[in-house]
Amino acid sequence: MVAGVDGCPGGWLVALEEPPFFVLCPTWGEVAERTALCQRVAVDMPIGLPAAGQSRECDRQARLLLGPRRASVFSAPARQYLQAQEFCQVRGMSLQSFYLLPKIRQLDEWITPERQMRVWEAHPELTFARLAGEPLRESKHTESGRMRRRQLVAMQTPQQPWKRSQVRPDDVLDAAALLHCARQPAPPLGSGQKDERGLLMQIYF
Repeated sequence: MVAGVDGCPGGWLVALEEPPFFVLCPTWGEVAERTALCQRVAVDMPIGLPAAGQSRECDRQARLLLGPRRASVFSAPARQYLQAQEFCQVRGMSLQSFYLLPKIRQLDEWITPERQMRVWEAHPELTFARLAGEPLRESKHTESGRMRRRQLVAMQTPQQPWKRSQVRPDDVLDAAALLHCARQPAPPLGSGQKDERGLLMQIYF
């Protein structure tokens, strides 16, 4: 059994291979419990954080592969900024990355090099590009873009039991792509870089 996990406004959306298929977990601790028996878990969140002034080769490679969708790859924050509470406290970080800090902290506090053997950083847009044979030009925030992504993961539109303030339509599609990645991963991007905790900086797709 495998799983795909995408961060969403309500916490974490977990895509599973068996009913209930999609589960909303408010915290990473609940994700860890729900996926404890999974052989592989693909999660769209940075694992392996650089030091200040350092960049991740896997992020650079991901942007090159994605071309027109390269802006969807946010740079992983430096580990020293994990506890930042205000945007003015960080340097060189996008506002999108800053808003992800609480989730990155949750995952970083739990992950270890041993757990990373089955819980992998992944990126849904890379998986969509692999399935399509090229980077998608349509944004996932448009109806045509969502339809194209549903076709690629062979997913019918599920009933939406959550409010949009908890789970957005593109969160469901991303979680489904991450599940596909966990089922049939390509070799990860990266150059074997490790952070100060011994975590590999690599991205599966």
